[in-house]
Amino acid sequence: VLETIVQGIKDGRSSELRDFGRFSPKKIKGRSNARNPRSGEIIKTSDSKSIAFKMSKKLKQEINNIEREIN
Repeated sequence: VLETIVQGIKDGRSSELRDFGRFSPKKIKGRSNARNPRSGEIIKTSDSKSIAFKMSKKLKQEINNIEREIN
């Protein structure tokens, strides 16, 4: 399952696991005015990829029900 999700993200596709959530690729644009916090030097960052996760309604409800039972 993990290999399928990773391959889908590499190919730019979302992967969904029913009743769990959706993993989607996310593009992060590079910046030309970023700063190094130690030296204050202005640096340029390149474009990168990240993964966004959105949980399903069912998973969210289950998590919230568990929290209510604990409190």
